[in-house]
Amino acid sequence: MGSLLRGETFTVEKRKMFLKVFEKIPQRVLWKWEGELHDKPSNVMIRKWMPQRDILAHPNVKLFISHGGLLGTTEAVYEGVPILSIPIFGDQMTNVKAVRDKGAAEIMYYTDLNEDEIFTKINSMLTDPTYKQKAKELSEVFRDRPMSPLETAVYWTEYVIRHKGAPHLRSAAVGMPWYQYYLIDVLLVIFISIATIFVSLYYLIFKQILRLIYKKSKEKQT
Repeated sequence: MGSLLRGETFTVEKRKMFLKVFEKIPQRVLWKWEGELHDKPSNVMIRKWMPQRDILAHPNVKLFISHGGLLGTTEAVYEGVPILSIPIFGDQMTNVKAVRDKGAAEIMYYTDLNEDEIFTKINSMLTDPTYKQKAKELSEVFRDRPMSPLETAVYWTEYVIRHKGAPHLRSAAVGMPWYQYYLIDVLLVIFISIATIFVSLYYLIFKQILRLIYKKSKEKQT
């Protein structure tokens, strides 16, 4: 579940669901788990921390069960590993939906987890070659670029140095006064415009209505 979410925060019920499912599959399972896990099956190995990047690069990895964080999703896409995601918050749902739309991921919702769904989706993604094929195709597209990420980082670092900080690439917001940056001047104009409209309506319409009401009331009295 990444570096921010702890696997041991799973409820006992949900933890047992996963352990029962893992016991049914022949593959070995690596699980980042921070606490004790006494009832785990023999094919489950737990560690407080694992080299995720290196593991995903191993050719024997079949499936990545993840919360859908940006870095983990990017690493899995790069290595062509299908993702079974349990998004929790933030950008996680958006990240994994993008991969699912390409046929290389599936989604489970934490609040609705049940043992049958977990087993069905894991078993399907492990046995259906389509997921692996789509993940490989996505990886090829992702890797097809003129320079590697490292070369790109080096190029732009040197570019900024060559052009003395590259001021022409800086956002215009850098030199803005704070009231322009936060659009205070725009909001102020909008507020004044709306206030002017309401004041005008008051004097042009509401005041006339009040006068008519007052006039009618005077007529009734006489």
